[in-house]
Amino acid sequence: MAKDETSKAAKKTVEPDVEILRDPYVSDRPYKIIKDLPPSPGSPKGWALGWKWPAYRDRRGWNGWEIMRWSMVEKENIDLSEYLGEPPVRMQGSEHTDDIIRRGSDVLCRIPRHWMDEREDRKRVKRLEREKAATAEGSQRINDLATMTGPGLETEDGVTFRVPTDSEIQKARARMEQTG
Repeated sequence: MAKDETSKAAKKTVEPDVEILRDPYVSDRPYKIIKDLPPSPGSPKGWALGWKWPAYRDRRGWNGWEIMRWSMVEKENIDLSEYLGEPPVRMQGSEHTDDIIRRGSDVLCRIPRHWMDEREDRKRVKRLEREKAATAEGSQRINDLATMTGPGLETEDGVTFRVPTDSEIQKARARMEQTG
């Protein structure tokens, strides 16, 4: 009889009652930004988010970026998990110190989206003008992998990169003037 009970127990599958814990401080991409903040009176196109680190701040200053604070997030009813891949955890007692949303020494900031678009347009126009000027000079060696040859860049593998036309540069300038 004892043998029957043992064989019945051996046939039963036991599901362990285990809770898997995750370390909140280990992450693959802790700085991932999913999407922009929605429009508000200060920014009709919404807000672009960004993490600013000490070297950036020392070199360029805040450059129009506004520091995000925990009190601002609570006041505007913003759920950071909608906008950040892994939102930082609010440290206990931070409301008595600087109240800044941080990840180590990096600070979460926002800037009006239309300002960011203008900056990107200016960079795009400058890049297109540089590419155009570089190809106008004829053939020149850039480095071991690339040579400038008339209509564009050619790598050792024979891959050619197209040079922007005057109309593309004009369109980029027009877009920049419309947004500005």
